[in-house]
Amino acid sequence: YIARMDDSDICPPERLLKEYEYLENNPEYALVGTSSNIIDTNGHKVSEVIPALTHSAILKNLHRRNQFSHGSILIRKKILERIGGYRELFWYCQDYDMYLRMINNHLLANLKYVGYEWRDETDRLSVKTQVEKTVYRTLARLLYYERVLYGKEIYINIMNNNSHTILSRVK
Repeated sequence: YIARMDDSDICPPERLLKEYEYLENNPEYALVGTSSNIIDTNGHKVSEVIPALTHSAILKNLHRRNQFSHGSILIRKKILERIGGYRELFWYCQDYDMYLRMINNHLLANLKYVGYEWRDETDRLSVKTQVEKTVYRTLARLLYYERVLYGKEIYINIMNNNSHTILSRVK
């Protein structure tokens, strides 16, 4: 298994045990995340995020919006290796691209249990960074739709050959 967590965020000590038990009891699932709290820079709860919990609900919504708090996930290592891990092409939204690559071939779930608290620092992101994230999120969706419609990624070949040229305009 591989667990994720960002350095400035918080998780209760039992989070990994709950996720581990879920995956052990549900071997058909590749990844599990948790609900989360958004906290301010002082650690005070701002809001609670309860994502889609079941695979079918995640499948229905993932192409529109990320359904995982990235720092809350536990994933089977062999599945992560099989899909090629995080793609270097994605400077942002690597996690979203990964979930979209997994969703049609692997079962994913979230626990309603709040197992993660992440700091909302969006006000610290520059406009340029927000634009860059939008570009990468859109690219992840485009590649997802290609896989759904054509059974393969077409645009990625263009990106692999010209990624620095194309994306340097954003950077």
